[in-house]
Amino acid sequence: MATSGQVGGSDEESQVMGNSSDSEKVTIAPSDPSAAVKMDFTNPSEVTDIPAKSPQVVNARKKKKKKKNKSSELHLHPNYFVCQRITNSTLLTGLNRVIEHVCSEEKLYARFAYTSARLHLTWCTFRATDQIEAERALACLQAARTDLCQLAPREPLRVEGVGQFSGHLLYAFVIPDPTLAAFSEKMQALLQAEGIATPGNHNPFIPHLTLIKRNPKAKRTLKSNSIDADLLAGFQETYFGEQVVDVLDVCVMRSTRKKDEFYELVGSILLKSDS
Repeated sequence: MATSGQVGGSDEESQVMGNSSDSEKVTIAPSDPSAAVKMDFTNPSEVTDIPAKSPQVVNARKKKKKKKNKSSELHLHPNYFVCQRITNSTLLTGLNRVIEHVCSEEKLYARFAYTSARLHLTWCTFRATDQIEAERALACLQAARTDLCQLAPREPLRVEGVGQFSGHLLYAFVIPDPTLAAFSEKMQALLQAEGIATPGNHNPFIPHLTLIKRNPKAKRTLKSNSIDADLLAGFQETYFGEQVVDVLDVCVMRSTRKKDEFYELVGSILLKSDS
């Protein structure tokens, strides 16, 4: 039975013969790498084009590679964030009342509560492989300071009411404003343009101030997937205060500093017009 050789994808002209018999099939790869011609010398009129790499195969490989790259980025975890620190004393007092009330009723929550020094609104998160890349992220935001000043919310952040995310995070609600989402998205776009991954961000942007962040162990100990709603009833419609957006702090997530100190900083950007 006649056999034919395999067609390679090299640019060099080659001739591969499956058997030395002249009456058997021979595959000839011409100089054009896009196609090879299979000729059956027992029936010279039968000629078949064999694409070396069909468009379907090429496209499938590209899609697979793109999907793999996207999937790998989804599995990245952020280790830095850009935020607005809460400094307004009235707002801090109001938020502390919520934290103290919940922790007084459920002592276990105290270890997961944020201190006044660490309360903040996160604008975006990103991942840097080392300190040098983190500083590059800061530099790219600093370079766009003029644009960020123009996009920064003119009105103070207004904080009212409380809620929970996924049963493990208690937060104070920041009253929505279209400028907040646009500001967050601008920072993400700047970082991405610099080649810095921005995992961990949510679309649409949900502005909030985290007060207590429980871990799975606390859920198991309390045998509850959420903080008791009765503990929060008195704060659902409470207006806590406001915060001016004036500084961008680029912070390390897993800070080694004490809980009564703010996060370790890569640097800060003052959002103040030069005029």
